[in-house]
Amino acid sequence: MDIGTFIGHDLRRLVYDGTPSNNLYGVDIFSHFETGSEFFRDRDTFEGQFIEADFLNSSASPELTALKSSKVDIIVISQVLRQ
Repeated sequence: MDIGTFIGHDLRRLVYDGTPSNNLYGVDIFSHFETGSEFFRDRDTFEGQFIEADFLNSSASPELTALKSSKVDIIVISQVLRQ
């Protein structure tokens, strides 16, 4: 899970390194996900899930609530302070 994913560049790097994209989740308070799909030209191949939500207020997003209650092995927060 990449919190503060922006356009999903860190997730896409994981895919480039061999991680199956269907196991990846990106969360950001603002959606820039379409911009990422256009920039990386991977709309048809990238299977990661993007969630537009405030990570600290999961009640605003049922998808995030479900994800928080499941098993997540790695959480990356390297881009959170950019906003």
